[in-house]
Amino acid sequence: MGLFGFLKDENSSQSYWFALGSNQRVFDRGRGKFVKKAERAYVMLSEANDATINEVLREILGQDFPEADGNMRAHSFSAYRNTEEYIRDMFPVDIIYNLDIDCEVKQDGWRPNMLSKIIKTDGFLKINKSLKFMIMSTDCPSPYDIYWKVRNVGNEAELRDDIRGQIVKGGFSHGENSKFKGPHYTECYLVKNNTCVAKAKINVPIKNPI
Repeated sequence: MGLFGFLKDENSSQSYWFALGSNQRVFDRGRGKFVKKAERAYVMLSEANDATINEVLREILGQDFPEADGNMRAHSFSAYRNTEEYIRDMFPVDIIYNLDIDCEVKQDGWRPNMLSKIIKTDGFLKINKSLKFMIMSTDCPSPYDIYWKVRNVGNEAELRDDIRGQIVKGGFSHGENSKFKGPHYTECYLVKNNTCVAKAKINVPIKNPI
């Protein structure tokens, strides 16, 4: 976390930095995008726990980072199939655009709210909610294709043999329901000219009502 903590505090409008040792100028051609990405990585690591840290590290460092276990993981009561798919296995990945997503949360008798606001206030989402994940903003010029991945994480997902993680083509929004507890997440990908050029992730920590 120390490296990402340092990078996230850098000035995103700075045009160059001095390389350690050689003292050569390293110019930033990404308009400071690495600062926002470092901040996202720092937050992801800060929010990770023992059940999610391997998933978080693979998200930050790439899918070549080793998994904690094999494709079929034994549980004390059952075994579950690793059905997760990865965008890098479907398209070349070259992230050059920004993408932000959020989720509208609904329940009969309650006013709709955004997941990002609920997490900041309560720290988790309860079960039996209607979820509508949506693209909030992107600087990627159209046209492009949109893909979504919903990943269930945690002991209950494993017991149910329902970790999901398949990547499906969709539109600007994607509907789901909060069915059972666990540190789940949803990812969105933009594919342009047969290359994944933007991606975003939102954590969906679900807790059973007390």
